[in-house]
Amino acid sequence: SEATREAAGDLAFLEADLLMLKGKSKASQLYLLAGDPDFSRSDAFSRLEERHGALMVAYGAGSFGEAEALAEALAASAPARLARFYGLYVERCRGAADQTDAPAASA
Repeated sequence: SEATREAAGDLAFLEADLLMLKGKSKASQLYLLAGDPDFSRSDAFSRLEERHGALMVAYGAGSFGEAEALAEALAASAPARLARFYGLYVERCRGAADQTDAPAASA
């Protein structure tokens, strides 16, 4: 959550998802712990953060093919500890694209 991310100080976090929690009227932002304070200050994290942001924008805009390609590239190039997260986003993009491409049921 936002509060946890702020309390954690200099650790490297990336936006992961929005989640609607029971009893809340507004979705909560979830974050992915990407690395330690040294990683958070690195050029590698800056590049990752930029590419990750592009993925989140594409997914949020419903550009699932673009988001899938970005997630695949990140799964292959991000630190190994993040590969599973990006692999899950690849699957998520494929599922969302399938839903978008599915023909409407006839009545």
